[in-house]
Amino acid sequence: ELGAFDHYMRKEIFEQPKSLRTTMRGRLDEKEGRVVLGGLLSFAPQLVKSRRVILTAQGTALHAAMIGEYLLEDLAKIPAECEYASEFRYRNPIIEDGTVMIAVSQSGETADTLAALHEAKDRGALTLGVINVVGSTISRETHAGVYLRVGPEIGVASTKAFTGQVAALTMIALFMARRRFMSPEASARLMAELEALILREGPDTIAAFIAEPIHAGGGIIVPPASYFPEVQKLLRRYDILALADEIVCGFGRTGNWFGKDTTNYAPDMMALAKGLSAGHFPISAVVMSAPVYEAVRAFNSAGGNFGHGFTNSGHPVGVAVALEVIHIYEEMDVVSHVWAMGARLVGHFHELANEFDIIGDIRGEGLMLGIELVADRGTRAPFDPALKVGTMFDRLAYANGLIGRCMGDTLGFSPPLIVGTAEVDEIADKTRTSLKQLMTHLGR
Repeated sequence: ELGAFDHYMRKEIFEQPKSLRTTMRGRLDEKEGRVVLGGLLSFAPQLVKSRRVILTAQGTALHAAMIGEYLLEDLAKIPAECEYASEFRYRNPIIEDGTVMIAVSQSGETADTLAALHEAKDRGALTLGVINVVGSTISRETHAGVYLRVGPEIGVASTKAFTGQVAALTMIALFMARRRFMSPEASARLMAELEALILREGPDTIAAFIAEPIHAGGGIIVPPASYFPEVQKLLRRYDILALADEIVCGFGRTGNWFGKDTTNYAPDMMALAKGLSAGHFPISAVVMSAPVYEAVRAFNSAGGNFGHGFTNSGHPVGVAVALEVIHIYEEMDVVSHVWAMGARLVGHFHELANEFDIIGDIRGEGLMLGIELVADRGTRAPFDPALKVGTMFDRLAYANGLIGRCMGDTLGFSPPLIVGTAEVDEIADKTRTSLKQLMTHLGR
């Protein structure tokens, strides 16, 4: 339909503001200053750790990809390159670990772009699609993606698709940047607060900084990727050790062997416990870096006696159980399994967010996930604490056969690492049932 326009090209040009608003609708959280791209959330940890981005396209989409290259390097500080899909598909490209390919296409059916995508995907790249047509081949064959939502292509030069592609690539760059780095203002504020605490107490009186890689009991709080590197820069300045509490995060829970790997934390020591034996036997351990070990060894060799031990240290049954558990973890490829099941569960949770407007945030890594319930999604205003909404959900879920963990109004989900697709789907179904009942209780 031409409507008030005398030519389809004029319609394409003058409808760009409207189509841009549609592309960005629901994806910009102004209060939190962040981009919300639910389709990428399951792969956020991989995007954070990516070391290279290849953008590929043909025609007009290639020009959008060229702009995307600049945006990714400028905002996300990651090496990026733009490739003609018609050339890339015939090469024998080198795809290293940490490579992401972004395929840009209006139709999602561009033959050269699809072939280039297959080349990269077959070599182990994480693939994203920036496409307009829902259900297109590229949208089905990429790991994740962002839809443009700009309507049908009605001109030879599809300007709406082009501006939509640039907007989508801008949001992807911001999505990656926010997770890779704190804002300079937030970083400066947090580091100033930590430094003030160190100076107030006195650096020589502080043995170590202790942190959980992902704050479990506080509501599944995932730090920005630059948080721990910035903290450790400050700790090194005052010669303070860093310790990681891996009791919850360790042994695959976050989609890596240890939570420190998920959050870019390089501690001097780690505390391990239940994951070491999968909860089958009481055992714990402290892992220390070479400099810490050498300092203890040197002290003891000079006649000192710095010991670390308990009555049941080195219990042979506990050690045997731990060794077998680690063997089983490796045998079942626990990290890959957690990635797959976590991505499936997060996908279900995003479907629930489309159904229930009291879901304000979905966060976490691997199989350590949280859903935050809010009174107003737009403003992120919390419920009145007197309502005890989280506790109310907890009771409803338990009656429905679902055991979670209520932390205020954040619902924690940490199913067993051996959970399968049927159990993940059941968790989602029982969560949906419980949320429906909660909405009724709240009169919504």
